[in-house]
Amino acid sequence: EEGGEIAEKMKGVIIGAAVHNARLHKHDSVPFRAFNGEIYPNVCKAFSVYAGVKPCKKCKSHKQGTYHCRLRRKHGDVDFDGGSSSNALAPFFDMPLNQLIIKPVKKGGKESSGQETKKQET
Repeated sequence: EEGGEIAEKMKGVIIGAAVHNARLHKHDSVPFRAFNGEIYPNVCKAFSVYAGVKPCKKCKSHKQGTYHCRLRRKHGDVDFDGGSSSNALAPFFDMPLNQLIIKPVKKGGKESSGQETKKQET
C-alpha cells in the first residue's frame, strides 16, 4: 500500500499468478504465494485491487471487474479512463507458465509440489 520496491515486486507476483490462473482457465478464487513466502487466499481479488490494471469502458459500464475484463475475456481495449493498462499484461502472456508463479499452492492454501501445474500444461 505504501509503494516502493516491495509494492512493485508484489504487484508483479500478483499479475503473474493471475495470468497463470487465467492461462490454465482457473477463474475461481485461487490462493497464491507471494515473494515473501506468505500465501494469500484470492488472486482474482488481489489482481483487481492491487495490480494497477483497469477494465475497459464496456466492462466498467456493465460493472464487470478487472480480472473478468482483462484475463477472463482478454479485452485489449483502452481503459475506461483512456489509459492502456492492458499493455502491461502482454509480457506475462508470453512468459512460460513455470516463470509466472513462485511456487504453486493447492486450493485451500496447502503446499504443492508443482505437479498440478505441469500436468495441466500438457
